Amino acid sequence: MNETIKAIKGRRSVRSFNTRQILDNDIEDILMAGTYAPSAFNNQPWKFTVIQDKKFLDQISEICVDVMLKSGNSILVEAASQPNFNCFYNAPTVVIVSIDKEVPCSIVDCALAVQNMCLAAHSLGLGSVFLGGFAAAFYEEKFIKDFLGKLNLPENYQPFFAVSLGYKTGETPEPPRKEDVINYIK
Repeated sequence: MNETIKAIKGRRSVRSFNTRQILDNDIEDILMAGTYAPSAFNNQPWKFTVIQDKKFLDQISEICVDVMLKSGNSILVEAASQPNFNCFYNAPTVVIVSIDKEVPCSIVDCALAVQNMCLAAHSLGLGSVFLGGFAAAFYEEKFIKDFLGKLNLPENYQPFFAVSLGYKTGETPEPPRKEDVINYIK
């Protein structure tokens, strides 16, 4: 089996990280992989913001937990109700991926960039998890007032996804597989 297929099959979402910060050159390689994602009409409608400030990440998570608890979505409420829940799973590095709201297909393009980053992290021996549920926190008045400026984004960009990165702790879970998801028409 070739290395790319092995990486795709071996990568898992990691939700338990140790506190050791990842190396700068690994972050650069991961970000570079994100910039090599395909994008419609080569618009590359992404901005990546690397956050390694634990206090700042914890502040974002607190707002996110509050939003999740008020959402009415049973899955989000259950997750946020867990003791000591952190929406970034206490990863030492988080990359916020912001979309260009003026570019069609930017959500899909940025999702592809995140997948590239997750695969690159795996190839470097790091854990990652692709996050989308936290984004609601970015619409809360408190976040807009206190934190959005820190991301230093152009006006037409909005945070939409995140990737938590770090050295994983614990066992790598086996993936649940769905059966009967492929059809052929020949």
